[in-house]
Amino acid sequence: MVDGVVSSSLYDNRSTSNTSLLYLNVIVNNKLMTTMIDTGANRTFISIKALHLSYKKQSINKVSSRVILADGYTSLSILGT
Repeated sequence: MVDGVVSSSLYDNRSTSNTSLLYLNVIVNNKLMTTMIDTGANRTFISIKALHLSYKKQSINKVSSRVILADGYTSLSILGT
């Protein structure tokens, strides 16, 4: 499983395989997932799809908001805190 639109396009496009982004295949609750490791990040994000695949209980805070990424224009819709 590839988590998110951007990681999906990078993962599917082999021409970006020499990118400086660090990807790692991990098993979470017996589900194989491709993750992107960002050593400079101070927040961790997981998609709703990945959450439902890895953890069946509804245990997230239902507060929603938007965040702007470090590039200054890409935004993400966030569910939870």
